[in-house]
Amino acid sequence: MKKRIWYILFLIPLLLTIGSQRSAAQNIPNQSSNEQVQIILHKLLFTEGNLPDPQKNTGEEQVFFQEAQGLNEVSFSVYDVTASFYQLREQGIDVTTAQQQLAKKGQEIGTFVTEQITKTVGNEAGIAQFQLPKQDAQGRDQVYLFQETKTPVNVKEKSANLVVVLPINNEQGQELKTIHLYPKNEETTPLSFLEKKIQGDSSVSFGEIVTYTVDTVVSDCQSYQLIDEADDHLFFLPDTWKLKIGGQEIHSGYKMVSHQNGFELTLAKETLQKMVGQPLSITYQMQVSATAIPDEELKNNVTVTTEREYLQRSTAIRTGGKHFLKIDSRNQRPLQSAVFLVRNQRGKYLHQTKEGVTWRMSSEGAYRLTSDQSGNFSVRGLTDGNYYLEEIQSPKGYIKSEELIPFVVEKNSFQQNGQQADPLKVKNRKADFGLLPKTNEKNSQFYVIVGLILVSISLWKWRKKGENK
Repeated sequence: MKKRIWYILFLIPLLLTIGSQRSAAQNIPNQSSNEQVQIILHKLLFTEGNLPDPQKNTGEEQVFFQEAQGLNEVSFSVYDVTASFYQLREQGIDVTTAQQQLAKKGQEIGTFVTEQITKTVGNEAGIAQFQLPKQDAQGRDQVYLFQETKTPVNVKEKSANLVVVLPINNEQGQELKTIHLYPKNEETTPLSFLEKKIQGDSSVSFGEIVTYTVDTVVSDCQSYQLIDEADDHLFFLPDTWKLKIGGQEIHSGYKMVSHQNGFELTLAKETLQKMVGQPLSITYQMQVSATAIPDEELKNNVTVTTEREYLQRSTAIRTGGKHFLKIDSRNQRPLQSAVFLVRNQRGKYLHQTKEGVTWRMSSEGAYRLTSDQSGNFSVRGLTDGNYYLEEIQSPKGYIKSEELIPFVVEKNSFQQNGQQADPLKVKNRKADFGLLPKTNEKNSQFYVIVGLILVSISLWKWRKKGENK
């Protein structure tokens, strides 16, 4: 801001070198009110820290800004401040001071004339061209205020107002038919970097606590707001929230407001001024609700908004599940009231808690799955992996399976695009109460072998008895 003030105070009197020759200009006979002057603005953008000190602007074309580039899409409005200028002159205020006062007050002391947006003309970007009357209706030399009204987001601040008092002469005293102006801007360091990550795998279970990190930088700005908004099935744990800037955890200079599914962070202006360019890191945790739907993404979005930029990033996790169908092994008829437990690869049993799920070695109180009248049952809220069903109660009239039934939870094993995935069929054999009862395949073979052994023993004893007679 200090540089900008000096820019206004220094640039305007140098820009308008003819101002000191005002009394001589007033002696020139009145020119036609239809006569116009061409004014060309060359909008220049310098990289951050390389904005030059104010230089003399003669109104003539200059080509020495090698380190700058033309900037398009900048709006400039022109205001007629002729009346205000001559009022100040009548009060005895000199030309330079009058220009400074008009530049400071801006558009409020003038009448809008026209507006142009800078664009590429020929091979040069950042050009805005104006054709303006030289004199007003009273025959007075015109005075114009040029004000930057719209600036791209990558500019630190708008250029200073320019006040042009006509006519402007070159060093030889010749009036310039075309006047060149060079308003300058400094490019701000863009935020550009914003990253959001989860620590660990993206596959989660009900009740699992997930750690998130947000990494960015403190940009050169006047306002800074970071909003983190998660899915309704992710609950923010505010006690886990930590903010670091420049690698140091901070506890002041900001405002953090938490809600059920996220938080809002606003940095104070003092913090922004002190920490420009420093890395900013936030860590916090969220808990997965037991109401989450398997295979539906649980998104967590973060946005950063300044007066110049808007950035958004997102990350997602998901929980899994599996559908099952209990059927008769012979006729495929659905079977009701079969009861199962779920075990993981470590042999632990699935237990359900108020927050979600957990695993224990004991089967007492373990979570039970029961097939309904259509034979359907399912498990939800598991991470991807290999699991087993353990049947503890078979349907009435059926043999209980003695073997663990393996199944896999993976992406889309529960649903895909709202459509239920195909269930894993779990078969039971109906009990047979004949001489050699049939259970599952292994039990059936066992009883056959035992029967053959008993028959063989009986035949051996009968033959032995016959020989002894």
